[in-house]
Parts: sequence; structure tokens; C-alpha cells
Amino acid sequence: MNDLWRALRYLWKYWGTTLGAFLSLLIVTATNLFSPQLLRLVIDQGIRAQNFNVILLTSLGLLGVAIVRDSFTFTQGYWSERASQGAACGDGTYLYRQWHPAIA
Repeated sequence: MNDLWRALRYLWKYWGTTLGAFLSLLIVTATNLFSPQLLRLVIDQGIRAQNFNVILLTSLGLLGVAIVRDSFTFTQGYWSERASQGAACGDGTYLYRQWHPAIA
């Protein structure tokens, strides 16, 4: 657990990016949970009842959910990488001096 707190301390400088990545992850998870419900709706109330309007609307809903999910998957990956690279490279001098005290 101490390693986690130490890693989070390095990410503190990039808290906005880290928070954005975490919120993007939550949105991706929510869309992954919502997609099966739309499929259930299209099967139960669309195909079984032969209701073309329900089929059309839920299909468009699935397309929208896929677009949102893929957009936030990209955003989550980009912001995670940006924060981690910033913590690793942006604070590289600080980390180097911590690991090699003879140079400091």
C-alpha cells in the first residue's frame, strides 16, 4: 500500500490529468454496463414484438453508446499516458537526485 501512496505522490502534480483519466474510466465502465441493457430491449421489445421503431431507436442508441465508449477509451488511455510520462520524465531530475545522492 505504501508503494501506491508513493506513486500517487508523484502524480499529484498532474492531478487534473489523472482525475480526467479516472473519470473517463468510469464512463467507459458505465457504457459497458449499459450496452447489454439496450440489447435486451431490442430483443424483448423490438424483435420479439416485431416493433420496427424500437429496433431502429435502440440500434441508434447502441451506435451512440459505442461512439461514447470508444471516445472515452481513447481519452482514458491518452490522459493516463500523459500523466505517467509527465511523472516519469518531467520529474526525472528530482528522481535521479533521489536515487543518486552523490550527484546532488
